[in-house]
Amino acid sequence: MTTKNDTGTAKGKLPGEQKKTEAPRIPTVTPDNENGDPGPPAKPTSKDKTQK
Repeated sequence: MTTKNDTGTAKGKLPGEQKKTEAPRIPTVTPDNENGDPGPPAKPTSKDKTQK
């Protein structure tokens, strides 16, 4: 049974190609320094401390 709005993407089917253009990619991690050396350790916060 087909309907007027049948686009070929019924349950279990995927479209052959995507029409959406790809977004520009940006770097997600930026080093804080130029030489790539690791920085100082993170400061402990109150939620990191364990109860005794």
